[in-house]
Amino acid sequence: MIANQRRALACLLCGVSLAGQAQTHEIKGEGVRFQPEIIHARVGDVIAFRKMVPHAVESIDAMWPQGAERLNSTLGADVDYVIAAEGVYVFRCPQHWRARMVGAIIVDGTEDVPGTVAGMLEDADSETLKPAKRLLKRLGVLYPRPVETP
Repeated sequence: MIANQRRALACLLCGVSLAGQAQTHEIKGEGVRFQPEIIHARVGDVIAFRKMVPHAVESIDAMWPQGAERLNSTLGADVDYVIAAEGVYVFRCPQHWRARMVGAIIVDGTEDVPGTVAGMLEDADSETLKPAKRLLKRLGVLYPRPVETP
């Protein structure tokens, strides 16, 4: 922590921007919810899952960027996940899936977030993905599809 503060101070004194540096975003398991449920990140950022007792975190394959490393933690373990690609990442707590314990990471620069979310929402009509529907509807409000004009 102190090393990061010193590096930040040195960069400020030298006029160097920290905007390009990776950031760490913390997601906590609280009750049967992830807090926050939605994170905005950049490629290279670290998503730190903390206070995960009695939770685990796993990616939802149908709602995870193709080619991105899957996420699958053990029960109660804190885990760090590095964002390596643009996309919309939806994850869940398998122990509390029916209670809709689900979250999402939206990576800056992702093309067609509204289209991606709309496709995921269609998939969420299946019985196995239905617990993600509430979160996907929230994402649909945050990222509405543009209205086409004739």
